[in-house]
Formats: sequence, structure tokens, C-alpha cells
Amino acid sequence: MNTERLFNVVLLELSVEKLKIEDALEQTLVSTDDISNKSHRIKDLVARLATVETSIEKFNAMVSNNNNNENKKTN
Repeated sequence: MNTERLFNVVLLELSVEKLKIEDALEQTLVSTDDISNKSHRIKDLVARLATVETSIEKFNAMVSNNNNNENKKTN
């Protein structure tokens, strides 16, 4: 498997995880759970969402850096 394909797979998996968390967050917001459980679940989901978004940003930066290094090597 080439490097670019691997990068795309990782970004796709991170994006899918982000969508799943956002869906769970929406479901929690409209649920009929008591306020304490809902609040705890929302905080947990927001923390997970922040982690995934940070991971996506970091991975994109790493991929960009890797692409720049490869371009320098070929020139």
C-alpha cells in the first residue's frame, strides 16, 4: 500500500469517527434522559470530538509536512 493511500485511509477513519460522535451528540441532545446523565454524556462526547478534531488537524499537518519533504527530495 502506498503512503498516500494509507494517509487517505487514516483520514477517512478519523472523519467517520467524527461523524459518529456528532451523531451521538445530536441524539443525546434530543434524548429524554435526565439532565444529569445528559450533561455527563454531552461533556464526554464533546471531549471525544475535540480529541478527534485535534487528531485530524495534527495528521493533516504531518501529511503536509511529509509531502513538502518528498517534493524537496525530487527537485
